[in-house]
Amino acid sequence: MRHFVLCGLSASLLGLGLFAQFAASVRAAPPAKKSLATVEPAEILVTDCRVRFLNEVPLACSRSGILELTANEGDTVKAGTVVARLRDRLQQVTRTIAQREATNDIEIRFAAKASELAQAKYMRAMDANKSAAGTVSELELRELRLAAEKSLLQIEQAEHQHKIAGLKRDEAEETVSLYQVVAPFDGTVLEVYRHPGEVVREGEQILRLASVTRVRIEGYVPVDQAARLSRGQRVQARLQADDTSETTLSQVAYAGRLTFVDIKVEPVSRRVKIVAEVANPDAQLRDGLTASLSVSVNSRLETTRKD
Repeated sequence: MRHFVLCGLSASLLGLGLFAQFAASVRAAPPAKKSLATVEPAEILVTDCRVRFLNEVPLACSRSGILELTANEGDTVKAGTVVARLRDRLQQVTRTIAQREATNDIEIRFAAKASELAQAKYMRAMDANKSAAGTVSELELRELRLAAEKSLLQIEQAEHQHKIAGLKRDEAEETVSLYQVVAPFDGTVLEVYRHPGEVVREGEQILRLASVTRVRIEGYVPVDQAARLSRGQRVQARLQADDTSETTLSQVAYAGRLTFVDIKVEPVSRRVKIVAEVANPDAQLRDGLTASLSVSVNSRLETTRKD
C-alpha cells in the first residue's frame, strides 16, 4: 500500500514539473502576430466595356465651291491622300504660272552680265587716267562709277524679285490645297455626305474618316479598384461572348495600355471611368461592341523599374 502511495506521489510531482516547464516556455515565447495584410489579386477584370474608334473625324473643306471628287465609302486611304476636292481650275492655272515665275532666273543672270560690263567700263576709264591724266573727265568717271554701283544693286533687286516669286508660288500652292480635303491619318472612309456636282459651303462636312488600327475601350470600376489603377498599366481586351456569335473570337486577346483613370466619381453608380488604348490588327474590335478588360496592376511598377 505504501508502495502505491509513493508511486502516485512521484507521478504527481513529475506531472507538476512538466506543467511548470510548459508554462515557462509559453511565457518565454513571443506572442504570434496576426497578419492584417490581405493578398490582392494581380489583375482586375472589368466587364461591359464599350469599344470606340480611337481616331474618328468628320472632314470638311475650308472653301466653298462645286464638289469635283470624293472617295467612296469603305475606301482605305493613307495619310496625306486627297479624299475630296472642289473645282479649282483657276487656282491650278495660277499655281502653274507662279511655279514658272519662281524658276525663272533670267533677270538675275542678265543683271550679272550687265554688272560685268559696267564694272569693265569703269575700270578701263580708271586705267586710262592712270596712264594719262585727264583722258576721262571727272564727270564721266563719276557717271561710270555710278553705273557700276547701280549694276550691283540691280543684281540684288533681281535676287529679291526671285525670292518674291518663290513666295508667290508657295501662296498659290497653299490656295490650291484649300480646295482639297486631305486624310489626316491612315483610315477607312465610313460615310460620304456629299457627292460630285453638289455645291458645298465652307466648313460643311463632306465625309467621315476613322482609323481601325487602334481603338479605345471605355469602362467603369468601383472606387476601391480605381485606387490600384494608373496610366501605363498593361491591359488585355477580349470581346464578350454575348457580343459575338463565334466563341473563338471572344478568346482572342488584344494587348494595350491604360491611358486614362478619371479623377471624378460617377455620383449615382459610385464608379470611376477608365480608358485603354488597344491595338486592333485584325480590325475585329468594331465601334460599339462590348469587351472586357484585364488590367495587370503590377505592370506599371515593373515597367518603371526596367526603365
